[in-house]
Amino acid sequence: MNLLPASDSSYLTVLGNLNIALLARFHMVGSFVDLQRAIDGHWASLGLSPANHPAQHFSISGLVTALQERYRCTGSVGDLISAIRFQEDLIDLKEVPAEYRSKHLRDLSNSFRMLFDHTNSLEYIDKAIIALYLSTIRQACDCPA
Repeated sequence: MNLLPASDSSYLTVLGNLNIALLARFHMVGSFVDLQRAIDGHWASLGLSPANHPAQHFSISGLVTALQERYRCTGSVGDLISAIRFQEDLIDLKEVPAEYRSKHLRDLSNSFRMLFDHTNSLEYIDKAIIALYLSTIRQACDCPA
């Protein structure tokens, strides 16, 4: 990435593609280093994308996916809780295209279900049900927000 200056207009796109490739390689060969690099890259993308920029949606979404993967590998509840917080922020972003909102709610529901599986706290299964219910409503009415 040193060959492309951060000021280049395509830098965020290239960084995002690199993060996706690192996560794909992690899935293929299981290298935890690739997963960590993907997480670091998504953090960097978030730091470089201006507030309320459409690129934030993709950076946050990628970071959530990578944090969930690390949770699956390590069992670190902190990663799962961070992923949930980012998912909640993602749903609230105005720049998120309407067609993604229902998907993000389903993903949030899955994260709450994973947290329930880890903690057996009914609070989290209730939140999973609510998120899934909202996802279904949004998908049925194609609501933008």
